[in-house]
Amino acid sequence: AGVQTGAATLASAIVTGTLRSGAATLASATVNGLTSMATATVSSTLEVTGVTTLKEDVSMTKAAATISHTGTSLTITSAGYVEVESVKFTGAAIGIGTTANVIAL
Repeated sequence: AGVQTGAATLASAIVTGTLRSGAATLASATVNGLTSMATATVSSTLEVTGVTTLKEDVSMTKAAATISHTGTSLTITSAGYVEVESVKFTGAAIGIGTTANVIAL
């Protein structure tokens, strides 16, 4: 067998320790532990059970994208403000642009 050099392709993988990869293609993978990848591309659905922490921005490039939720409530919080297009929500105040308090709830 020896050491694999170049790109590796896996049809299926179950990892119980740490999975590190510079370039790997996985048809199916279950990871129970720490995962560290330089780049990971998911071409179908990424299902996550548990808390997900993203340390960078989330970019969506599809022309018409959707964020959907099927539970009974959804909370978006920020230590500062939440801005959607040009509408800014700060606590109980709704503002536009630099005017933070157009409507007070």
